[in-house]
Amino acid sequence: MKVLLLVAAMLAGSAAAMPSFAQLLRCGDVVRSSVKLEQDLECPGTALYVGAHGVRIDLQGHTIRWAAPPYADPDKILFRGYGIRNDGVLPDLNNPGQEVFVGGGFDGVRVENGSIERFNVAIYLSTTSHNTLTNLHLANQRRRRVTNGYIDGVGIVASLANDALLIENNTIEKNDRGGIAVDGLLCGKPVDTRVEGSAVYACGDNVIRGNVIRDNNATPEGAEIYGIQLLQTVGTEVIDNTVEGHTKAEQSLYNAGEIVVVSSRGDEISGNNLKGGEVGLLMVDLTSRPTTNVSVVKNRAWKNNRHGFVFRTEAPATINEITTRVEGNVAEQNGGSGFVYDATSQEPAQGAIQFEANEATQNAGYGVYVPGAFDLGRNRASQNRVDECVGVVCQ
Repeated sequence: MKVLLLVAAMLAGSAAAMPSFAQLLRCGDVVRSSVKLEQDLECPGTALYVGAHGVRIDLQGHTIRWAAPPYADPDKILFRGYGIRNDGVLPDLNNPGQEVFVGGGFDGVRVENGSIERFNVAIYLSTTSHNTLTNLHLANQRRRRVTNGYIDGVGIVASLANDALLIENNTIEKNDRGGIAVDGLLCGKPVDTRVEGSAVYACGDNVIRGNVIRDNNATPEGAEIYGIQLLQTVGTEVIDNTVEGHTKAEQSLYNAGEIVVVSSRGDEISGNNLKGGEVGLLMVDLTSRPTTNVSVVKNRAWKNNRHGFVFRTEAPATINEITTRVEGNVAEQNGGSGFVYDATSQEPAQGAIQFEANEATQNAGYGVYVPGAFDLGRNRASQNRVDECVGVVCQ
């Protein structure tokens, strides 16, 4: 285990800056004050645990990397751990090699300026507020060769409930199955179910902006592949990202996409460049939870193997239950259709998708196939192979 020199800079709590000091940290240590990495770090398990609010972890251009223990076969090690873990789980001081849950994740944490490689997940967050992840290179995280666990082989996982999370200006590539996964499975639910009137988990104001996410598709057959996945999120903004290359020949249509949105509420997907995957943007509803008030605006989906944009309705739909605004998007040169509204379990509800000022060009299927969408006009289609527009009038 390498011992690293980290320069710890305490957060300023007053006008006078607090002095910094040198501290020797080992793999698996708990970060309780702000630190700067002075050299690369190689660890055979989780590298660093966050153990306090408000800490800043500045990698200063260095790399945190998983490395197999001496004489071990890396291919036979299922659990590699996390590069940085912030979910209230810390090493158990009374039981070496074990972990203990001390509460929720820590708030106001910033991780920046370096690389994390070859773990199961580079950065794992859960039940945090106001965390920032920026200027990071996250590559080659490996999926455990088991059937369960969508979070393996992913660059960043923000799980259960996170509030005011900023993921910005990172490069996330060549991970086994995904770039960024955010879920809101505890959003709005009581923090303590044993206490009447307990506070609830806050979610919202999460922003994923300006990242380059590509080629996260080394996973074995059968697992989901995605650049960005939003699962039951609330009020998440996905803005101005470049997401490309998330494809695998044996994947089903609903198992791979550059951006995948599942049963979310109030999300905004805008200004993203979606290229060279199975599907540019895939939006799916769970039977028990329809998507509501999601905006898909000014994205470009092009040269994807199948469709540009797919909206798949599985939940019982009425105009009040599902409202997805689709405006100003461009779908071009995709191997299937430009825009598809696929209501597989029932007839689509009139107005469930509001469709305005979108453009479909040179797609191998339909330009626009959205029967039941509410046509707000100004849609355009040309040079599409099967038909230009179904469900809306195109210019």
